Amino acid sequence: MSSELLIQEALELRDYQHRTRHLVFEAFRQNHSRVCAVMPTGGGKRILAVWMSQFAAEHGRRVLFVTNRRILVQQMFDDARKFGVDHGIIMADTDPRNLAANVLIGSLQTIRSWYLREGMGAKLGKGLPPADLIIIDEAHAALDEYAELVAWYPRAKVLGMTATPVGPDGKPLTPKYYDLLVEGVKNSELIAQGRLLRTHVYAPSEPDIKGVRITKGEEYNQGQLGRKVQECTVFADVFQEWAPFADRKTVVFVPGIAYGNDLARQFNARLGSGQFMVISARTKQAERDQMFAMLKRGEMKGIISVDVMKEGVDLPELSCGIDLQPNNQLRTYWQKIGRIKRECEGQTEAIWLDLAGNYWRFPHPDCDPDWPDAPEVSTADMIKKKRADPDGDPQPIRCPKCSTAYLPKRSPPKCPSCGLVLDGEPVRAVRMGNGKLKHIPRAVKAKREKSEVERRLDKWRGLLFAGRKKGWSLAACAVRLKQMTGDWPKPNWPGVEVGSIDRKRRVTDVLTPQQIVVGCNAAAVVLRKE
Repeated sequence: MSSELLIQEALELRDYQHRTRHLVFEAFRQNHSRVCAVMPTGGGKRILAVWMSQFAAEHGRRVLFVTNRRILVQQMFDDARKFGVDHGIIMADTDPRNLAANVLIGSLQTIRSWYLREGMGAKLGKGLPPADLIIIDEAHAALDEYAELVAWYPRAKVLGMTATPVGPDGKPLTPKYYDLLVEGVKNSELIAQGRLLRTHVYAPSEPDIKGVRITKGEEYNQGQLGRKVQECTVFADVFQEWAPFADRKTVVFVPGIAYGNDLARQFNARLGSGQFMVISARTKQAERDQMFAMLKRGEMKGIISVDVMKEGVDLPELSCGIDLQPNNQLRTYWQKIGRIKRECEGQTEAIWLDLAGNYWRFPHPDCDPDWPDAPEVSTADMIKKKRADPDGDPQPIRCPKCSTAYLPKRSPPKCPSCGLVLDGEPVRAVRMGNGKLKHIPRAVKAKREKSEVERRLDKWRGLLFAGRKKGWSLAACAVRLKQMTGDWPKPNWPGVEVGSIDRKRRVTDVLTPQQIVVGCNAAAVVLRKE
């Protein structure tokens, strides 16, 4: 039995993980030396990294797995040990061991300190650990630091792994940091398979954040944002919205430590001491581990995160999120959403309480986000363009009765939760500085009126499907179209050749149903451009 088969049995990769590693291998074979693999949070990127590491090691290659968070180093270390991968570890406050192993797992900060600066490695005369393959976890973070490290390995293959393949400004990681992006599975596919939870969104209100500065064109200034959110938010309203879901383990995202501490006091005053705790950059690793263990054991209900649980935290027990931190970038928001979507026994859906207004700025958590591939295009540009397109995504709606936020799939819109049919303009509820609500109209995007030629194309599509069923020829379909609309089909429509239509050709002989749909869609795009 081959090494590859042995590894597959040991690690039990899922189909989409095999699909992703196949895309990575194919990219490497095509001489792309820096490849970024995109996979939704909860899709099993780390398991795939273990498989890739073991596979490379068994073929005589040296692997360096590196990430920028201690907790991710520890998780990779635990999984490597679990699946019997011979590995070494490079991390501060941990004795370096087994550095001769073909697989080394290290912290980015420690590697830079030991080997690239005047640190321990330089003093001990150590050279950089050899590597034929460098695997980078959370590849969207610390981009320049990773690039500095990779530059020391000009012959190594580089595999970056992330759920959000854009930089802090929302622009793509290619071509500056990676040669190619590969995406083996979509968010919607994992939801359909039950690997990720469907998300039910409530958007009762949002804070007025007018005047909050955006730092370096990336995210809102957290100090200004914290003050704005605090002066707009009435805690009783937050608790009231969360109360129906109090049986769920919850993560709360807030923009400041002072606000987070105040929120924790308010929660604990109602629920009992220690039910909610605050985690921030100041929280030591031992304290974090203790909080996570208590949450898993059911000894506390939730964690209030001050900008630290956006990534690298694997807690499937979380199925409810309260968002009080407005974001300017899809990358930050999408990482937060990922904390509550992991599959867990007994859970069938996740709850997202959006009191930050993020739902109105970004795609629904169950959608597949579009990632830009042109260097000058950002995710914000793509969302704006898609929302403006008459045939793109509809504008989101908030139900005035139950606060469910949803994308309308019919006209007039009908709430999927309470069944309320919207009569009039949908609105967003914005909390002002005095805590009162101001309702801002959020009209459903008007449907563009189709031209006469587009309506004729729709009829042509219908006639082709009828012709397939009834055995008509293309010529018979064309004659019926002329009788119905007064004109013939255009030369670029499916089944039509320039000049004439052969009376002997039947629709079934020429066009499959897929060719009819694809051809008519392509013709419609041409008409809109004209």
